[in-house]
Amino acid sequence: MSKWKDCTSYASGQRGAIAPSTWELAAGMLRIVVVRNHINNPDQWCMHCHMLRMDTVQLNIPSTASAVTAQAAALRLVRERICQLLISIDKALQKDASHE
Repeated sequence: MSKWKDCTSYASGQRGAIAPSTWELAAGMLRIVVVRNHINNPDQWCMHCHMLRMDTVQLNIPSTASAVTAQAAALRLVRERICQLLISIDKALQKDASHE
């Protein structure tokens, strides 16, 4: 199971008084962040994974949904992006092999 960490920026005395809004997963070389009520996406969850050039991607999940739901959606999107990259690499390798 993934180990997500609360990385919400709390004002003094807010930790424990308000619900976390930002969660981070460090998975090897990847850093995935999910954010509830991002300044550009109020009332929604969004995610970032800068290594994969995924910046403020809307998850189309309302902010009332659980963090676990948003985290699972973010992981699915990251997996989908990685699969697309692998397909691109495979196609490039096939082209190179056909030119030998």
